[in-house]
Amino acid sequence: MTKPSATPYDIAMDEGIVRITTLSDGRLILAELVGGSVTRNGLLTYLGQVGITYGIIDHGIDLLAQGHAGEIPIARAEVIETPATITYQGFDLPIVEDAANTGKFERLNEVQLSFPVKAGQSLLEIGEPHKTIIRYPDGKQKVVHIHDRIDPKLFAGEHTSIDQANGKVISDLDGIAHLDAYGTVVVHETERAFGIGSAHGKIWKDKAFIVEHDVGDGSQIETASTLIVQGAVHGAQIKAGGNIQISFAVDNPTRNREAGVQAGQSLRCRALDSIPVWTGSYIIVEHGITRCEIECMDTVIARSVSASKVRVGNRLIIHDVKGYSVIHLGAKYVRDPGLQSRQTVRNQHVKRLHDLEQSLAQHRFTYQRTRDNLARQIDRMRDPAFATSQRRSARQVLLRLFTTLDDTLGAYKRDFEEFVSSKEILAKERVGLEYYREHLAGFVTPHILVFGTMDSGTQIQGPHDKLTLRKPQSNVRIGPDPYTGRLVITGLDDVVKK
Repeated sequence: MTKPSATPYDIAMDEGIVRITTLSDGRLILAELVGGSVTRNGLLTYLGQVGITYGIIDHGIDLLAQGHAGEIPIARAEVIETPATITYQGFDLPIVEDAANTGKFERLNEVQLSFPVKAGQSLLEIGEPHKTIIRYPDGKQKVVHIHDRIDPKLFAGEHTSIDQANGKVISDLDGIAHLDAYGTVVVHETERAFGIGSAHGKIWKDKAFIVEHDVGDGSQIETASTLIVQGAVHGAQIKAGGNIQISFAVDNPTRNREAGVQAGQSLRCRALDSIPVWTGSYIIVEHGITRCEIECMDTVIARSVSASKVRVGNRLIIHDVKGYSVIHLGAKYVRDPGLQSRQTVRNQHVKRLHDLEQSLAQHRFTYQRTRDNLARQIDRMRDPAFATSQRRSARQVLLRLFTTLDDTLGAYKRDFEEFVSSKEILAKERVGLEYYREHLAGFVTPHILVFGTMDSGTQIQGPHDKLTLRKPQSNVRIGPDPYTGRLVITGLDDVVKK
């Protein structure tokens, strides 16, 4: 931890000596080069060892590394927003985590992604509210504001209801649940089919869809929920808003250009061969991934990867990597293909909300002006001097004014109802996009665990630098150094307890 007072203290490094001064109760850290020289990576490593890990000022680090004299700010306290605590119930994958921690890939055949639920079952619970905090360079935190508890209905999808008193989202029916990339929980009933081929045409389902045999070449299946195939998938295009669980392999023997797999949540299968895949959470493969293009928001776990391109946001858990594979590691390399359209829809709602605000203001102006005209007309008619011959035309004016009032009130009511609805939709979209961003931001230590051997020639693009293996590496962890950000290779025994 950093020192609690402003008294300077020295850090002796291999190359030189840096004097550290802590000011403003730890809010600001100054550093001065008092002897020798330092490198950027060396300085970051030593700062991390004495507890200065947050709020690093990159420009200050660069100035010290260039030998600038005098005290230079190198770290400062930051005001950050901590998200609300949201507990999703029943969506965990403990078998996958066990395999990831131990290298027992044989356990992957036990993984089930169907997530069956019963009516009345809790799916989500809102815990601690969103907070605004000051985070000091040494990691200490001070809460400056606690926000209102987030409304659980912002995470409630189809066939769910809200328990406001307990901050929960509840299933409305017996079915299969899933969680999408934006934090929404959804439940659907199931529908079954024996087998699917190209003759069935493009299939769209708004239920969890279970195929009790193979999905043939040229097939196209899309479901808003989970897809379960109790066979293999050959050269097909399959999409699911939730999970995809396939009992056997997914391949593309005819090299169908339309073939591909897209899962809003996770994919589990026995093998992947010559197929592009995108998932919003996990890819779980019992055996190997061969000649595939993979993009996974969170974790890929498989026995082997061969001659493939893998983009993974958080973790690659693997036994062997072969055939000059290319791996992009980190949240910057993954993206929901539906994100752009979702942002476009959100922007459309923002514009419509602005238009409705203008329309409501115009209705209020028209209503007030009409009411004032109506009051003046009534006052005129009450005047004894008001001619009898004018009363008929005055009554017609009154009728027109009353009609205008009714029309204005009706239009105001319709626009106000749309305004409330649009505001609720916009709030849900905002929370969903924040969940998406915070989920990716949580991948602060992306890494690869190799329980077998990674061949020479494998290319790894990390968050900040690139590494090409010159020789095979066995039983290693590969990931960015917590202080410098550069990719480093360490022994697996140092980080994983088998």
